[in-house]
Amino acid sequence: MPRNIVPIDRTIKNRVKEIVMFTSDTESEDGKKGLEMFHRVFGGKIINLPNRGH
Repeated sequence: MPRNIVPIDRTIKNRVKEIVMFTSDTESEDGKKGLEMFHRVFGGKIINLPNRGH
């Protein structure tokens, strides 16, 4: 099944003071890959919430 591709607005990081992303050690693999992708583009802080899933 093809995935929908949504463009990332790279200017977001220029319009906000801080970027914080949340994840969990029980997040799905797709969720972890998505976090990696957004973190590469936006930087920011990642907060891990153990056993919280998605």
